[in-house]
Amino acid sequence: MASMSFDNSLTGCNLTLCRSRRTASFSSGPAPMAPTAEVYQGMMFTKSTALSSRILQARELFEVTLDEVNWPNRLDSALVIGVTGLVGCDDLSTMSPLRAASIRAGFPAKTVVIAGSSVYVNGHRVMDQYCASLNNMTQGSRVGVAIVEGDLHLYIDGTDQGPAHVGISNWSNLRALLDLGGYCRQASLTAQSSVNADYGGEVTCRVRLTWALFACLR
Repeated sequence: MASMSFDNSLTGCNLTLCRSRRTASFSSGPAPMAPTAEVYQGMMFTKSTALSSRILQARELFEVTLDEVNWPNRLDSALVIGVTGLVGCDDLSTMSPLRAASIRAGFPAKTVVIAGSSVYVNGHRVMDQYCASLNNMTQGSRVGVAIVEGDLHLYIDGTDQGPAHVGISNWSNLRALLDLGGYCRQASLTAQSSVNADYGGEVTCRVRLTWALFACLR
């Protein structure tokens, strides 16, 4: 299996890749300041998305360390991580997949992301308080995602947060995505590793019920 890195052709124009494309950082100057409501609706996540260099394999952990956190200018729900099948769109390098999926009403973008403490599926928020807010992470913290038994799991500092979304085993060609937004100035991939399917119980039931209700309301 080829080593994991970020894909240079699928990286937002505000980011620079280095260290064999395993580190993503803002190209120059300060990370973006908190935007106005108009800018937030039209341009937020500031072209700061990076996608994995290849498809994420089952049980493969895509994990980054936050090398530099932009505390003075941090934005709500600015750090985003997840998976997407939204690859090859002309505007992908200039727009976050969260935003791109949101403006494609009804389009099967196959995108699941965690932003703050909420889970979004194809641009729709389907769960709040899924985990501790990613906006509270500090320099040196680790955050990652993996597809385990067909479900997307989030990992914070190595701890499985349970399934964020279930039943994506039939979603093909999913890549991991990271959006630094205005929260983190630089993040680096950790060493490749795999995860075990050892999480279950109450959170799994809650996620399945939440997704079932969301599917019925669409």
